[in-house]
Amino acid sequence: MTQHQNVNYEKEFEEYLNREKHLALMVLNRAKNNNSSISSREDLVKHPEVIKFYRERIDYLTRDLGQVEKIKKFTLLPHEFTQESGEMTPTQKIRRKVINEHYKDIIEAMYAE
Repeated sequence: MTQHQNVNYEKEFEEYLNREKHLALMVLNRAKNNNSSISSREDLVKHPEVIKFYRERIDYLTRDLGQVEKIKKFTLLPHEFTQESGEMTPTQKIRRKVINEHYKDIIEAMYAE
């Protein structure tokens, strides 16, 4: 388990990666918040220290890739991809078409940055 400030990260993240533009939507699978100033998962995924932690983690995990292969931008989502929402199959595979539809605005905002 990794601890960063008052937030524990017990597992890596799920990701939806757009390989053409090297963008990622990421879900914190399990994060335990020990910081009373962060009241919800929505606040947690927007917290600058949490974003910095994941930027550093992505950079570390992709350190052996060429610059053009690395994830350039990412967005942390406050909830997991689920089968009930249609984002996952019964065998827990990500449905890319549904993800593209559900998160169209977020993905387009990352393209625009």
